Amino acid sequence: MSGARRLRIAYVVPGHNLLASAGPTRNVLNLAAALGQHADVTVAFRSILEPSPHQAFRVVEIEPSGRPSGIPVDDAAARGIGPLAFYSYLRSIDRWVRKETASFDVVLEKSWLLSGYVSRKTVRAGVPGVLVENIPPMLDEPIRGLSDLVRRVRHRTARAWAGR
Repeated sequence: MSGARRLRIAYVVPGHNLLASAGPTRNVLNLAAALGQHADVTVAFRSILEPSPHQAFRVVEIEPSGRPSGIPVDDAAARGIGPLAFYSYLRSIDRWVRKETASFDVVLEKSWLLSGYVSRKTVRAGVPGVLVENIPPMLDEPIRGLSDLVRRVRHRTARAWAGR
């Protein structure tokens, strides 16, 4: 198929910053590199804390101002941010989706607290959105204390709000 246009894929990773030394980031980068052999891939992290070691795809930031201060412990993009900052980040995601979605053929969304949020927005914009879910709901885990109960309620509420 000479002259055929390559598939344009956005892999949106709203729950993580690019920190190449962290496991979740490495998983994303490895999948993007594999996809990059067959498609034009752009990976969108909340922010870039370290440069990507891969050249097979483009990396962009959803919210460049979302970089944590100090030395990052891991690549979790929402760790330690309050409700107002999280709401502000959701607005940044909304702006990114409105601005960028139309330039892709399909948008992949890595699972996070609000899994389905980005996919729902891209589908509404007319671009297929696919959730890459690797954190199945913890419906059968025992509740051992108040923190387990709070986490379960938070996850169920987030999933109900973001969409399935």
